[in-house]
Amino acid sequence: MIREHVFTDKSKRDGGFRWRSREPSRLEGFSDAVFAFAVTLLVVSLEVPKTYDELVVTMQGFIGFGVTFALLVLIWHAQYTWFRRYGLDDAITTIVTMVLLFVVLFFVYPLKFFTAFTIGIIRTGAFPTTLLPDGRTVPMVDGLDQFLGIAAIYSAGYATIFALFALMYWHAYRKRVDLELSASELIETKFSFIEHSMHVAVGLLAVMLALVFRTYLAMYAFFLIIPLQTIQGRMRRKAREHLLRASDAGRPASDTTMPLTPDA
Repeated sequence: MIREHVFTDKSKRDGGFRWRSREPSRLEGFSDAVFAFAVTLLVVSLEVPKTYDELVVTMQGFIGFGVTFALLVLIWHAQYTWFRRYGLDDAITTIVTMVLLFVVLFFVYPLKFFTAFTIGIIRTGAFPTTLLPDGRTVPMVDGLDQFLGIAAIYSAGYATIFALFALMYWHAYRKRVDLELSASELIETKFSFIEHSMHVAVGLLAVMLALVFRTYLAMYAFFLIIPLQTIQGRMRRKAREHLLRASDAGRPASDTTMPLTPDA
């Protein structure tokens, strides 16, 4: 009884999306273990400072550590929400999940490096430096070539992660009959697919600007997310309003609220 109340309450907070999975599957359990290991990699990469100067350097990296940790939590929560919503545990879900976990583990250190580098630029207004174990201070990134390299690595990882989530929502849409998705759940599934695909496009654009056009504008490409997210949000809101008006009028909701519909 308590479990039913908890799941109903959380489902309401998820826009009324019915949660079809109540107990973590073995696949989810494995995913949780991998995410925990990814956080462990962040921790073990921090050496115990031996001098005050090393302690100051370690503390300066605290913000970067926190941001990287937060990004990992966001990825974990996005996966958690998808499993709760759809409860799929088939071959395609397993394959996509394994690839996602591989990418997360592979990009832990590049993500932490890029986060520390970005925060250093914001803090100092220039390419930041780092203290080596032998006491030498060297720039984290030396010149345009290295900057474009780290920009391309980050953008490729960004696009890959969102592409995998887009694939997961596309797969859920293909299973819409088996999952008995309601009209409102179809809207959320479709626009979640659009939203993640939008992030993929921005990430790929940044990769192209870095590797093909070789310009610092590669990282500014991510500012496109703001207007794109605004447009996508308005489209989603109009689709919800259309569904609500159809419901109030007693008409069946049409499954044509989004022009982009990945067919089964």
